[in-house]
Amino acid sequence: MSRQLCEVSICFVLLLAAAGFAQQPATSRWPRLDYYGDPLPVGAVARLGTKRLQTKGGFGWTEDGKSLAALYGDTLYFWDLADCRCRQTLVSPVTTNPFGTSRGKLELANGGQQILCTGDDGAIATWNLATSQTMLLAPDVGLATTALHPGGKQFVQVQRNGDTQFRDFATGKVLRTVELAGQGRAPTVFSPDGKTLALARDSSIHLLDVERGGEPVVIDKARDQFLYDIGFVSAGRLYSIGTKRGPDGQQQNQLLIWDLTRRPPSSQEFPLGDLQPAGCRVAFSPDGTTLATVHHDRILIWDVEAEKIVRTIEGPRFRNPMHALLKIDPTSKYVAVDDRQNYVRLWELATGKPVHTTEAHHQAAIYAADWSKSGERIATGDYSGEVRVWDAASGEPLVKFRGPEWGVFALRYTPDATRLVICGDQPGPSYPTVPSSVFGPVRWHDAASGKQLREEPLAARARLLAPSPDGNRLAVATYAAEAMGEAISSPAIHLVDSQPGDKFGGHFNLVGGHAVALIWAADGKSLFTATWPKGVVLKTDASTLQPIAAVELPLKHAVFLRGGAGIITASELPEVYGWKLPGGEKQWTIKIDDKGVRGLAVSPNDRILACLTTADKGAKLRLYDLSTRRLAETYDLSPDYAERAFFSPDGSRLLVAVSGGSALEYDVSKIK
Repeated sequence: MSRQLCEVSICFVLLLAAAGFAQQPATSRWPRLDYYGDPLPVGAVARLGTKRLQTKGGFGWTEDGKSLAALYGDTLYFWDLADCRCRQTLVSPVTTNPFGTSRGKLELANGGQQILCTGDDGAIATWNLATSQTMLLAPDVGLATTALHPGGKQFVQVQRNGDTQFRDFATGKVLRTVELAGQGRAPTVFSPDGKTLALARDSSIHLLDVERGGEPVVIDKARDQFLYDIGFVSAGRLYSIGTKRGPDGQQQNQLLIWDLTRRPPSSQEFPLGDLQPAGCRVAFSPDGTTLATVHHDRILIWDVEAEKIVRTIEGPRFRNPMHALLKIDPTSKYVAVDDRQNYVRLWELATGKPVHTTEAHHQAAIYAADWSKSGERIATGDYSGEVRVWDAASGEPLVKFRGPEWGVFALRYTPDATRLVICGDQPGPSYPTVPSSVFGPVRWHDAASGKQLREEPLAARARLLAPSPDGNRLAVATYAAEAMGEAISSPAIHLVDSQPGDKFGGHFNLVGGHAVALIWAADGKSLFTATWPKGVVLKTDASTLQPIAAVELPLKHAVFLRGGAGIITASELPEVYGWKLPGGEKQWTIKIDDKGVRGLAVSPNDRILACLTTADKGAKLRLYDLSTRRLAETYDLSPDYAERAFFSPDGSRLLVAVSGGSALEYDVSKIK
């Protein structure tokens, strides 16, 4: 791969498009390609989902609308919208967190030639691609937000205390400072002509004259309840989106359009209706004639002049629409949404049809996975409540259906692979009035169609599933549950019959916190549970639900050996420990050559230990031979991170759920 080095104070590397890899013949030994024709990391044999249009730090359009720039980790990707191939990448000194971020920001000016990027730690970087000139400001914990001038010659840096600094784009030098009242992470935006800067502070909007300076024009009490965002419809018209209290006391969306040519500015409310739950973001087309609004379960396209909906895009789910980034491209061809989860998602504005990779991957991080007994299928569940089934050999998507709305945290195939058992978080009937009202359903679905066959509701958030050795019972670990802001149950283990109509059930509460690992004894007569944060490993009689033995161990992450004969744990130190159960005698220690451990998995035959670690940049997958405790293989996962791994039934394959809603498959059959 060719590289072009920009020898400046900070080294940025311009790489060739990833499309170059996809043009290699399928017979090429390396690099391997995923289902969509993109290169895989070294060692991986398949990918579930795709990395195209991935972001954790915002996105922006080039002026011609032909490319979309997205920031992920420490890399800026330019995606060609004609074929969704990566045209080029820039390695950046500012970094966004792949696990989640609300501070990362990306803006483009002058046809995409000038770029402003803000990192999680408050660092700010600028690029001028035409001159290869760069600038970097050190991390600033007091930074609230930034905004790039349309002309690209300057940008503003807004502090939480209200100080607004106008800085030179090329050098970062402060040109002038304006002190504003109010606190918070203020939405800030320049008008299209660059003459006005609008900043939201508390309940007010401040309008600054960029060219002449002077005292700002202040719109007092610019919201009824909450204010999410502000933006310009045109040079003289500003919008604000937030919530108001409706006649029944419930929150409703409130979109106000302000006429800035009047003094004081006046507003007119745009009728959005009463879509529940309240909380949305909006975007106007460049000519101001079309409006897009993103809600929890749909995107609405509006005719602004007629004040009516002309198109509804149904199907997508958005966990945090009030915090999403929503933009219409400069040519009014696409509407794009970044739900602050993993990806920029695209739809045609005129037809509502999804574009490129909108539905080709999980929209949120994968928390649960399991292999069918034959190893031919892999099922995965994500943080937004979606379940997918994939072909294990190729990564081809096969089935997709909805699980619990607030996340699927565990799933298991039944022995005959005809059904999937899933559990997670489901908002109660009082939502959105009482957001903490959540229960944990255990559901059985047909594995071929996704149709729900059965449900066992639990009055707590369900997190782990463990079928008994004979398959007749299911142990379910739950977190503490709250309703109306008060605790109504403790962390517990619930026992459920695998077949409907059977009467066996019951539960026992946990000591030491919630369960992080759960397994049945080989004879099915008892259960082993590891809890955190206290670190208690509990053995419980499965018939009487009475404790048999308990031992305290240093653990944050844990995985049991077969039948509960032992447990492998990791805590805050970069070390992994092996213990014998039920007494808790330490058997061995493995020191990890990384910063820390984020996840553990052990093969079904107790032969291989998979250890997911945090490295200097990104993460690594380390595989150990448990018979010798020696490191057998290391794979670099950077720039991704990973916390969860899952072995196939025969132990020959390993699935690693990486940040971004995709997963990597590794062949570990030759590990010795």
